[in-house]
Amino acid sequence: MVSGVRHHFGPVTSARIIGSHNRGVNTGDTADTRTYFVVEMLLGTRRGPVALELDFDNHAIGSDRISAVHELEPSKAPGLSDAQRSQLAHAYAARGGKPADDALLNTGPVVTSTSTSAEKQLHCVQAAHGDVTKMQKCAPQP
Repeated sequence: MVSGVRHHFGPVTSARIIGSHNRGVNTGDTADTRTYFVVEMLLGTRRGPVALELDFDNHAIGSDRISAVHELEPSKAPGLSDAQRSQLAHAYAARGGKPADDALLNTGPVVTSTSTSAEKQLHCVQAAHGDVTKMQKCAPQP
């Protein structure tokens, strides 16, 4: 998946967690209700800033594997300042004004070795196994 993000947006130069939450899915039958963890990240890339949503939904309790990546529209990206949202909106518009195709972003293996600080942060999020406290430690400290 990381390679799909890199292929579409170019090399990642920065990464920051901008939100996280549990998402509930109910198919109408209470026996099928489940929740999974979601992390929103703001990445700096060659094609400008991009907001991504990382899903940890592979039906395994405490999964540390990203099951899907989605680009967020600027208006749906949490935790951004007005200036960051403006920069994100400008880059989003320059890339065509619609989210990247999920199939393009969700290709390739998850990176296990890291070489940039952004990849290290992404690996930290993966290694947190859905633990919000651990994920908060992945964010750069001021």
